[in-house]
Amino acid sequence: MCVIQMDLEVLYLKGDFRMIEFDTVITGAGISMVSPSNLPSGVNLAKSLWEKLYRSCEEEGVKDICEAAEKLLFPLDKSAMRKGLRLESICDVLSRYMPFDDIKEIYKAVGAEKYNFNHAALVRLFPNGQITLNLDTLLEAAGKPYGAAAPFHLHGIWNQSDTIITTIGQYLGGLSTKASEVLSSALRNKRVLVLGYSGADVDVFPLFEQCPPAYIEWIQYYN
Repeated sequence: MCVIQMDLEVLYLKGDFRMIEFDTVITGAGISMVSPSNLPSGVNLAKSLWEKLYRSCEEEGVKDICEAAEKLLFPLDKSAMRKGLRLESICDVLSRYMPFDDIKEIYKAVGAEKYNFNHAALVRLFPNGQITLNLDTLLEAAGKPYGAAAPFHLHGIWNQSDTIITTIGQYLGGLSTKASEVLSSALRNKRVLVLGYSGADVDVFPLFEQCPPAYIEWIQYYN
């Protein structure tokens, strides 16, 4: 696996068009976090849910305890972030105590309409569509003027509540049959480009091993 620490805009402007040779493009939250989109990361969404939880508690002292715990659950040190509380974990816990539709409301935060250079470049370079872990619809927005195909959303779309996959329980249940077939076909013996995706989802990453690509290039983003 080739890992490049470079953002897509730099790669594009350098004239490195190796990307055109890829059969499959898989995108994650990293492509939507830069300006002017500025969408929140999974960590920031998890933190918002955590704050919503403890602010709803009226017992004396709870707020102080939760604010102290927040420093451990959501470390500022990027090297320790993977040890922090993940979004699917807090969603799983909250789903036991509040309506699932209320939890999904957090995804309104990714409902922005301003796509960025990443989205614009991807729909021009790969007009036949991508596979995405994102719930936002910025690739659709960027591709509409060019008639580009819509991406396939593995974990649903922010404004289609019944499609959203966001808890550990759902992840352990695996991808839907259709999603699994789409991803498997897109991986097996293909040249794959991954952009802005952590690879941390337990329902997705195993398919990379079960359906090994012929070649994979994983582009990491600076935050």
